[in-house]
Amino acid sequence: MQAAYSTVAPDKDYRYNGKELNGDYGMDLYEYGFRWYDAAVGRWHGVDPLADYQESRTPYGYSLNSPLVYIDPDGSLPILINGRVAGCESSCRGSKDYWGEEILRTIANSGIPNPGGQRHFVDGDRHMTQDEGGFSVIAAGSYFTGNIAWQRTAAGYSQASDDFEKIISKLERDPETGLITENIQIYSHSRGSAFAEGYTKRLIELIKENSDLFADPNGVVNLSMNLAPHQSWAVDATDGVPSYSFHHNDDKLSGNSMEGVLGAFSSGIGNGTMEAHGVSSFVNEVGAFLSSYNSNGASQATINDFVSKMQNQYGIKVTVQ
Repeated sequence: MQAAYSTVAPDKDYRYNGKELNGDYGMDLYEYGFRWYDAAVGRWHGVDPLADYQESRTPYGYSLNSPLVYIDPDGSLPILINGRVAGCESSCRGSKDYWGEEILRTIANSGIPNPGGQRHFVDGDRHMTQDEGGFSVIAAGSYFTGNIAWQRTAAGYSQASDDFEKIISKLERDPETGLITENIQIYSHSRGSAFAEGYTKRLIELIKENSDLFADPNGVVNLSMNLAPHQSWAVDATDGVPSYSFHHNDDKLSGNSMEGVLGAFSSGIGNGTMEAHGVSSFVNEVGAFLSSYNSNGASQATINDFVSKMQNQYGIKVTVQ
């Protein structure tokens, strides 16, 4: 049978779906890791090894065959607060470049509706200090500055006041009443977790002060995920906001001592501090946790389901305290 691939650039091995075409023994099959795909006939040469794990996951079934789980016409605006921007000062501060496409795609594909397609990026590598006149100002962090957690928390508290109008402009509103119906979810990494503490606290205050703008001002910020929180012993979850922390055991830059979280998760992902601390190392955890959270909300069931997903899907043991 004629091989199913283009004759353009015949020296390229990576073709359909970016997978490698293996021409050994004249088979012309695409390697997908655990099985082979024959593009000529549009068929796999083997059964998906995880086919029995979640039978409801199929392109022919809507929302895992449980449509009621995913009914959320309002959705959530993700606010992403970065940590130390080593090596990419100009491009990573308050930018999608810090987070990388994998994390952003995982959040976007989590099942959490985001009707406006908006995201809000915040530079969390900043701290509160004083200028030459003795006035309080927010300054960018560096290797030598911004190392005190409460100064980052204070900066976050101040910055939220400046950002509030921009944030509410991104939130979905009821077309009839004009009231805001969309929620907010906050993601922070490394140094950004202390910044996020102050930022979240001030957001809650501002929402209460402007409650007439919201259809329901209670629970607007409905999730906080803190990835590799630096100086975690000095970071507290905000009252009334379901908060969780995620730590990798080899990471010497973060810890698992945040106060007030509903779950503090640890795992052995990553070899050495640099790999274990990097934001990209949390892709699987973010995806698995959001899937569990969508189904169960802020409950023990979410924690149990997340731990189970990490073990069954990725072979990773997650402990929780």
